[in-house]
Amino acid sequence: MKKPKIIPLEYKVVVQPVKVEEKTAGGIIIPDTARDKEQAAAMEGMLVAKSPYAFQGFENAAAEIGQRVLFSKYVGQLHVEGDEQYRILNDKDIIAILED
Repeated sequence: MKKPKIIPLEYKVVVQPVKVEEKTAGGIIIPDTARDKEQAAAMEGMLVAKSPYAFQGFENAAAEIGQRVLFSKYVGQLHVEGDEQYRILNDKDIIAILED
C-alpha cells in the first residue's frame, strides 16, 4: 500500500478503491468503458489516510488506517496520483469496516 501525498482536513478520510480486474476468470478482456463504470461504482477500498478529527464522536468502532472499508457509491472527490486513484470522503460516508 503506497501512502498518498494527501493530508485530509476537517472530517475527511482518504480511501483507495479496490482495483477492477482487466480480464475475467475465463480470460475475456473487459473493455475500458465497462471498467471505468465499475470503478466509479466501487464500494470497497482501503483506508489510507484520515484527518485527526475523523470519526470523532463515533460511539462504536472507528476505522483505522489499513482497514478495508465499504463506502457509499459516487461520494467524495476523486484524486489521481500517477496510476493510483483515491477518493477523499467524509468520515460519515464510510458505511462499514470489513473484517478479514
